[in-house]
Amino acid sequence: MDTDERTKVPISTDISHNEKFHQVITEAEFAELIKANIKSTDDFHKLISIQRMELSIERLGQIISGDYKNEVEIQAFLKDNVWMFGNDYIYVVENGKINAQNILDMIPQDFESYIDIIEVKLPTEKLFNFDTSHNNYYSSAPLTKSIAQTQNYIFELEKKTTDEKYQFENRLKIIRPKGIILFGSQEPLVDEERQYLRILNSSYHNIQIITYQQLLEKAKNTLSIWKERE
Repeated sequence: MDTDERTKVPISTDISHNEKFHQVITEAEFAELIKANIKSTDDFHKLISIQRMELSIERLGQIISGDYKNEVEIQAFLKDNVWMFGNDYIYVVENGKINAQNILDMIPQDFESYIDIIEVKLPTEKLFNFDTSHNNYYSSAPLTKSIAQTQNYIFELEKKTTDEKYQFENRLKIIRPKGIILFGSQEPLVDEERQYLRILNSSYHNIQIITYQQLLEKAKNTLSIWKERE
Protein backbone atom coordinates (compact mmCIF):
# COMPACT_ATOMS: atom_id res chain seq x y z
CA MET A 1 0.00 0.00 0.00
CA ASP A 2 1.44 3.38 -0.98
CA THR A 3 1.66 6.43 1.27
CA ASP A 4 -1.42 8.13 -0.20
CA GLU A 5 -3.57 5.10 0.50
CA ARG A 6 -2.31 4.83 4.10
CA THR A 7 -3.19 8.44 4.88
CA LYS A 8 -6.75 8.22 3.56
CA VAL A 9 -9.59 7.98 6.03
CA PRO A 10 -12.65 5.89 5.04
CA ILE A 11 -16.02 7.45 5.81
CA SER A 12 -19.57 6.47 4.96
CA THR A 13 -22.40 8.87 4.10
CA ASP A 14 -26.15 8.30 3.78
CA ILE A 15 -27.47 9.85 0.56
CA SER A 16 -31.06 10.91 -0.06
CA HIS A 17 -32.31 7.54 -1.35
CA ASN A 18 -30.62 5.70 1.58
CA GLU A 19 -28.04 4.07 -0.65
CA LYS A 20 -24.73 3.86 1.26
CA PHE A 21 -21.43 4.41 -0.42
CA HIS A 22 -17.84 4.68 0.76
CA GLN A 23 -15.73 7.75 0.24
CA VAL A 24 -12.13 8.45 1.21
CA ILE A 25 -10.49 11.77 2.09
CA THR A 26 -6.87 12.63 2.64
CA GLU A 27 -5.47 14.15 5.84
CA ALA A 28 -5.31 17.53 4.14
CA GLU A 29 -8.97 17.28 3.14
CA PHE A 30 -9.86 16.24 6.67
CA ALA A 31 -8.07 19.32 8.02
CA GLU A 32 -10.06 21.50 5.61
CA LEU A 33 -13.25 19.85 6.82
CA ILE A 34 -12.37 20.74 10.40
CA LYS A 35 -11.57 24.33 9.41
CA ALA A 36 -14.93 24.62 7.66
CA ASN A 37 -16.69 23.90 10.94
CA ILE A 38 -14.35 25.78 13.27
CA LYS A 39 -13.33 29.35 12.47
CA SER A 40 -9.66 28.70 13.08
CA THR A 41 -7.27 26.24 14.64
CA ASP A 42 -6.95 28.72 17.52
CA ASP A 43 -10.65 28.27 18.22
CA PHE A 44 -10.17 24.50 18.19
CA HIS A 45 -7.34 24.68 20.72
CA LYS A 46 -9.40 27.08 22.83
CA LEU A 47 -12.31 24.64 22.94
CA ILE A 48 -10.01 21.81 23.97
CA SER A 49 -8.37 23.97 26.65
CA ILE A 50 -11.73 25.03 28.05
CA GLN A 51 -12.90 21.43 28.21
CA ARG A 52 -9.74 20.39 30.06
CA MET A 53 -10.09 23.30 32.49
CA GLU A 54 -13.71 22.39 33.19
CA LEU A 55 -12.75 18.78 33.92
CA SER A 56 -9.90 19.91 36.18
CA ILE A 57 -12.19 22.25 38.11
CA GLU A 58 -14.65 19.41 38.57
CA ARG A 59 -11.84 17.19 39.83
CA LEU A 60 -10.64 19.88 42.27
CA GLY A 61 -14.16 20.04 43.67
CA GLN A 62 -14.04 16.28 44.20
CA ILE A 63 -10.69 16.56 45.97
CA ILE A 64 -12.08 19.25 48.26
CA SER A 65 -14.96 16.92 49.08
CA GLY A 66 -12.47 14.24 50.14
CA ASP A 67 -11.99 12.17 46.99
CA TYR A 68 -8.24 11.55 47.19
CA LYS A 69 -5.80 9.04 48.66
CA ASN A 70 -3.08 11.29 50.07
CA GLU A 71 -1.08 14.49 49.54
CA VAL A 72 0.97 12.84 46.78
CA GLU A 73 -2.13 12.32 44.65
CA ILE A 74 -3.17 15.94 45.16
CA GLN A 75 0.33 17.16 44.29
CA ALA A 76 0.29 15.17 41.04
CA PHE A 77 -3.04 16.74 40.10
CA LEU A 78 -1.83 20.27 40.89
CA LYS A 79 1.39 19.79 38.93
CA ASP A 80 -0.74 19.06 35.86
CA ASN A 81 -2.90 22.11 36.62
CA VAL A 82 -0.45 24.76 37.80
CA TRP A 83 -2.52 27.32 35.84
CA MET A 84 -4.92 27.32 38.79
CA PHE A 85 -2.38 29.29 40.83
CA GLY A 86 -2.25 32.10 38.27
CA ASN A 87 -1.10 32.99 34.79
CA ASP A 88 2.47 33.67 35.95
CA TYR A 89 3.28 29.97 36.24
CA ILE A 90 3.77 27.87 33.12
CA TYR A 91 5.75 24.89 34.37
CA VAL A 92 6.59 22.81 37.44
CA VAL A 93 10.25 21.88 37.98
CA GLU A 94 10.67 18.12 38.12
CA ASN A 95 13.43 18.05 40.73
CA GLY A 96 12.01 19.34 44.01
CA LYS A 97 15.11 18.50 46.03
CA ILE A 98 17.04 21.43 47.50
CA ASN A 99 19.27 19.19 49.59
CA ALA A 100 19.07 15.90 51.47
CA GLN A 101 16.95 17.44 54.24
CA ASN A 102 14.63 19.61 52.15
CA ILE A 103 12.44 18.28 49.34
CA LEU A 104 9.71 20.60 48.09
CA ASP A 105 6.16 19.63 47.16
CA MET A 106 6.03 21.85 44.08
CA ILE A 107 8.37 24.34 42.43
CA PRO A 108 6.35 26.44 39.94
CA GLN A 109 8.31 28.33 37.30
CA ASP A 110 7.27 31.48 35.46
CA PHE A 111 7.90 32.39 31.82
CA GLU A 112 11.26 33.96 32.77
CA SER A 113 12.36 30.74 34.56
CA TYR A 114 12.15 32.25 38.06
CA ILE A 115 10.77 29.87 40.66
CA ASP A 116 8.63 29.93 43.78
CA ILE A 117 7.51 27.30 46.29
CA ILE A 118 4.10 25.69 46.74
CA GLU A 119 3.58 23.75 49.95
CA VAL A 120 0.58 21.43 49.67
CA LYS A 121 -1.42 20.38 52.70
CA LEU A 122 -4.79 18.62 52.88
CA PRO A 123 -8.15 20.38 52.49
CA THR A 124 -9.23 18.83 55.81
CA GLU A 125 -6.56 20.73 57.77
CA LYS A 126 -7.97 23.20 60.26
CA LEU A 127 -6.90 26.75 59.50
CA PHE A 128 -7.85 28.69 62.59
CA ASN A 129 -8.92 28.43 66.18
CA PHE A 130 -11.19 30.97 67.86
CA ASP A 131 -10.26 32.68 71.12
CA THR A 132 -13.56 33.37 72.88
CA SER A 133 -11.95 35.44 75.62
CA HIS A 134 -10.50 37.90 73.10
CA ASN A 135 -13.10 37.36 70.37
CA ASN A 136 -10.57 36.75 67.61
CA TYR A 137 -9.10 34.00 65.44
CA TYR A 138 -5.58 32.67 65.60
CA SER A 139 -3.60 30.19 63.49
CA SER A 140 -3.97 26.50 64.23
CA ALA A 141 -0.89 24.50 65.25
CA PRO A 142 -0.70 22.69 61.85
CA LEU A 143 -0.88 26.02 59.98
CA THR A 144 1.80 27.56 62.21
CA LYS A 145 4.00 24.53 61.55
CA SER A 146 3.45 24.83 57.77
CA ILE A 147 4.39 28.50 57.82
CA ALA A 148 7.63 27.73 59.69
CA GLN A 149 8.36 24.88 57.29
CA THR A 150 7.83 27.10 54.25
CA GLN A 151 10.02 29.83 55.72
CA ASN A 152 12.78 27.28 56.16
CA TYR A 153 12.40 26.09 52.56
CA ILE A 154 12.70 29.68 51.33
CA PHE A 155 15.81 30.17 53.47
CA GLU A 156 17.42 27.00 52.09
CA LEU A 157 16.45 27.82 48.51
CA GLU A 158 17.90 31.32 48.76
CA LYS A 159 21.25 29.72 49.57
CA LYS A 160 21.17 28.44 45.99
CA THR A 161 20.98 31.96 44.57
CA THR A 162 24.72 31.94 43.82
CA ASP A 163 24.85 28.23 42.97
CA GLU A 164 25.11 28.48 39.19
CA LYS A 165 25.58 24.73 38.80
CA TYR A 166 22.31 23.95 40.62
CA GLN A 167 20.40 26.52 38.60
CA PHE A 168 21.91 25.42 35.29
CA GLU A 169 21.27 21.71 35.87
CA ASN A 170 17.65 22.36 36.84
CA ARG A 171 17.14 25.11 34.23
CA LEU A 172 15.78 27.65 36.68
CA LYS A 173 16.57 31.02 38.25
CA ILE A 174 16.44 31.83 41.95
CA ILE A 175 15.88 35.42 43.08
CA ARG A 176 13.85 36.05 46.22
CA PRO A 177 11.42 33.12 45.85
CA LYS A 178 8.07 33.33 47.59
CA GLY A 179 6.11 30.55 49.21
CA ILE A 180 2.48 29.63 48.63
CA ILE A 181 0.81 27.42 51.24
CA LEU A 182 -2.30 25.55 50.08
CA PHE A 183 -4.08 24.69 53.31
CA GLY A 184 -7.73 23.76 54.16
CA SER A 185 -10.64 24.24 53.90
CA GLN A 186 -13.52 22.10 52.75
CA GLU A 187 -16.04 24.85 53.42
CA PRO A 188 -15.84 28.51 52.34
CA LEU A 189 -14.50 30.81 55.04
CA VAL A 190 -16.89 33.09 56.89
CA ASP A 191 -16.27 36.83 56.63
CA GLU A 192 -14.36 37.01 59.92
CA GLU A 193 -12.07 34.16 58.84
CA ARG A 194 -11.45 35.84 55.50
CA GLN A 195 -10.49 39.04 57.30
CA TYR A 196 -8.08 37.24 59.59
CA LEU A 197 -6.51 35.37 56.67
CA ARG A 198 -5.97 38.68 54.89
CA ILE A 199 -4.38 40.15 58.00
CA LEU A 200 -2.22 37.07 58.40
CA ASN A 201 -1.05 37.17 54.78
CA SER A 202 -0.23 40.87 55.05
CA SER A 203 2.17 40.10 57.90
CA TYR A 204 4.44 38.05 55.58
CA HIS A 205 6.28 39.64 52.68
CA ASN A 206 7.19 36.37 50.97
CA ILE A 207 4.45 33.90 51.99
CA GLN A 208 0.83 33.62 50.88
CA ILE A 209 -1.68 31.24 52.43
CA ILE A 210 -4.62 30.21 50.25
CA THR A 211 -7.39 27.72 50.88
CA TYR A 212 -8.66 25.06 48.50
CA GLN A 213 -11.92 26.99 48.26
CA GLN A 214 -10.00 30.10 47.18
CA LEU A 215 -8.03 28.04 44.65
CA LEU A 216 -11.31 26.70 43.27
CA GLU A 217 -12.72 30.22 42.90
CA LYS A 218 -9.49 31.39 41.29
CA ALA A 219 -9.68 28.54 38.77
CA LYS A 220 -13.33 29.30 37.98
CA ASN A 221 -12.51 32.97 37.39
CA THR A 222 -9.67 32.01 35.07
CA LEU A 223 -12.04 29.75 33.13
CA SER A 224 -14.58 32.57 32.82
CA ILE A 225 -11.92 34.85 31.36
CA TRP A 226 -10.95 32.17 28.83
CA LYS A 227 -14.57 31.76 27.76
CA GLU A 228 -15.02 35.50 27.28
CA ARG A 229 -12.05 35.84 24.96
CA GLU A 230 -12.89 36.46 21.33
